[in-house]
Amino acid sequence: LPDELFGYNVVDDAFQIFSADSIKLGPSLNVFNVCLSAALTAYLEATCVDDAFKNSLCYFVKGEHLKFSHKTLPALLYYSTKNMDALEKCHPAASMWVLKSRLFDAAPMHHGGLLKFLW
Repeated sequence: LPDELFGYNVVDDAFQIFSADSIKLGPSLNVFNVCLSAALTAYLEATCVDDAFKNSLCYFVKGEHLKFSHKTLPALLYYSTKNMDALEKCHPAASMWVLKSRLFDAAPMHHGGLLKFLW
């Protein structure tokens, strides 16, 4: 594996997805689902005005913690869960959008409903 993971682990501690003049894609907001990460970024851009609020909903591994090691996967899973928790608490409509999205492979609708999903 390359040391820099093709540029995807060059995310310093000050990195923010939303700024006044740009949106920076790259860090994954949902582990192993880059499409959902990009769609969630677009959804937040379309439904929220304040960049600080949008950034407060985006958790991802950055800085020294992003160096590829045995700690990387648990950190990615943790931040994916933390993103969903932040959406549920601060932007419930976004959380419902994710749960109903065809990009979210763990959504109950992809498994024939909640009962089949739980089974």
